[in-house]
Amino acid sequence: MPKSRYLNLPRSGLPRSGLPHSGSPRSGTKLSGWIEKRIPKAASLSLNHKQVFILPSKAGIGFVIALALMLIAAINFENSLIYAVAFWLFSLFSINIIQTWRNLANIKLSAQGVMPIFLGERAHFNICLEGHKKDHHQIKIMTSTSYDQGSVSALSPALLTLICESDQRGYLKLPRFKIESRYPLGLAVAWSYVDLDQKALVYPYPFENTFKQENNDLDVYSDQETKATTKIGVDDFMGLRAYQAGDGINRIAWKALSKGQGLLVKQFNAQAGMDIWLNLESFEGSLEHKLSCICYWVIKFYEQQQNFGVNLGTIIIKPNSGEEHKNSVLRELALYNIKDSNYV
Repeated sequence: MPKSRYLNLPRSGLPRSGLPHSGSPRSGTKLSGWIEKRIPKAASLSLNHKQVFILPSKAGIGFVIALALMLIAAINFENSLIYAVAFWLFSLFSINIIQTWRNLANIKLSAQGVMPIFLGERAHFNICLEGHKKDHHQIKIMTSTSYDQGSVSALSPALLTLICESDQRGYLKLPRFKIESRYPLGLAVAWSYVDLDQKALVYPYPFENTFKQENNDLDVYSDQETKATTKIGVDDFMGLRAYQAGDGINRIAWKALSKGQGLLVKQFNAQAGMDIWLNLESFEGSLEHKLSCICYWVIKFYEQQQNFGVNLGTIIIKPNSGEEHKNSVLRELALYNIKDSNYV
C-alpha cells in the first residue's frame, strides 16, 4: 500500500516498558458510576478533600509490618529503646500520610488545546496543573497507555501531556485518567480519577492515489471555454502580492526578499470554469478508502493553492482554497456518516 508523502504514521503502539498501570475503573461498573457522580467531568477541576483518596503503598504496608514486629519485640524483651524507635517511626508514618494527601489536594487541572490528527497518528492531550498557594511535588498522571509526571510551583503551573492512539476517524476522547502522588517518602499513595472532557478531531488517513480530473463541476456549461474567466489559480504567473497568513512557503518570492523588497508571494491565474471537484462516488472501494483518497487530494490541492470543491452526496462544499477551506473540508471528512455515539 503506498505511503502518504505527508505523514510518517507509526505502525506500532506506544512503548509499554516501564509503563505503570493506571488502575482506572472500567466504564459501566458500579465503581465507575460512583466515581462519575463524585468527580463529574469538567474542562477545569480543583481537587477537594472528597475527591482525593489515600492508602498505604506496598512500601507502606511493609513498613507497617516491620513496625508491628518491632512492637512485638519491644513487648517481649521489655526494651524501652525499641519502644521509642517503634513509636517514633509510627509518628513518621502518620505525618507522611497527611503530607501525601496535602500534596495532591487542591491541585487545579484544566484542559488545554489539542491539535487535530490524521488516522494512525497519536493525539497529544495537554493538561495544565496549577498549585493553590503552595508547591506540589512529584505529581503523576496516567492512562493505561501513557503517563507523564512533574512538579507544580506555587508561582508557575506545570504542563503535562497524555498520548492516545487513534484507531478510527471522528472524535478521539481522552479517557478518565488517574492522578497520583507518593511524595514525600513513598509510604502512602494519594490518587484521584479525572475526566476533563477533552476530544481530538481525527481526520481520515491520507491515502496516496491517482486522480483523473474530469469535467465534474456541479454547474456544467455546454461551452466551458467561452464561460471561463481569469482568477487566482496555479496555471500562469500573474505577479507578486504581499504575504498573508496561510500562504504556502513554496509561493514565497525568495529572490524579491533577498533584494530587500519585503515578504512577497507569487500569484498565478487560472480559468474560473476549471474548478476541481472531488466526488465521493468517483473513487472506488469502501467508504473509509474513498474518504482517505479524498483526504490526500485535499492536502495536495491545498499545498498547490488550487481551488477545489467536495461532493459527498449529502454534503457539498463549494470550490475555494486556503487554510480555512482545507480545515473545513477535513472536518467534514472526519465526521462524515459517523454513527458511533462515542464519536459525535
